[in-house]
Amino acid sequence: VQRQDNGRYVFRHALLHKAAYDAQPQERRQDAHRRIALAMREHDALAVQTEPEVLAWHFRQADEPEAAIEHYRLAGEYAMGRQAFREACAHYQSALDVLRQTGSSTQIAQQELALRMALGVPLVALHGYGSEPARHNFETALALAQPMGDDIALFPVYRGLWLGSSSWSDFDRSVELARKLILIAEQADAAPLLAHAYYALGNSLCCYGDFGGAVTALETGLSYYRPEHADTGLGEDARITGLSFLSWAYWFTGRHDASLAASEEALAMGRQQGRRYSFSFALVFA
Repeated sequence: VQRQDNGRYVFRHALLHKAAYDAQPQERRQDAHRRIALAMREHDALAVQTEPEVLAWHFRQADEPEAAIEHYRLAGEYAMGRQAFREACAHYQSALDVLRQTGSSTQIAQQELALRMALGVPLVALHGYGSEPARHNFETALALAQPMGDDIALFPVYRGLWLGSSSWSDFDRSVELARKLILIAEQADAAPLLAHAYYALGNSLCCYGDFGGAVTALETGLSYYRPEHADTGLGEDARITGLSFLSWAYWFTGRHDASLAASEEALAMGRQQGRRYSFSFALVFA
């Protein structure tokens, strides 16, 4: 082995690594993985923060599923913070794979629901609103969540299904799901989510050709927007999306100056935030 500048040690060749690894009995390998993971968690705070997937892998090899799932989840969150959607999907999926191997129980179902809700945002960003991976994920999440009724925790699930329904040209279903989002957010008195819910309704009505209704819904959504609560974990800024669609709704109702102003504000916000996904959204509607 040789020592690297960061204080870690690596094998000089992958075949040496494999030979040394395979020569150990399984129990000894698992113990080594466990000790490595625990040592990293205790002595390497930077790795815990920026490379939680490494700890997750060691815990997985050590047959410590709960710790592995938690660190894969942290890895997914860290990747989302960097807008690394492909990596986020891989980490959340790894967590689901480990969870699937632990058996079945009510607690596991709740964990799967939480992971699938987190997975939905990067799946949509990576594959598209109506993509089969996103659709399958949200439908599975909804099946797991049925006993919860209209709980506010299900907002991301219904929103994911709404995103897909408009992409499948199922506009009746799209409007129905948008109204469901409004109901859930109103029952919880959650203004930040009402901004997203009314945007969803305005988006759907716009696609339906009801531009007057779309203007009303989108303006209502924007009235609920608060910058300090803009990050709802849904992957989009409700003001940027709302203004972008509102620019089109204004245009089709003959309010051309208002349309241009809404589009320019959405673009300015996208540039200021520096988030590629939001800025790209505003560009599409500019």
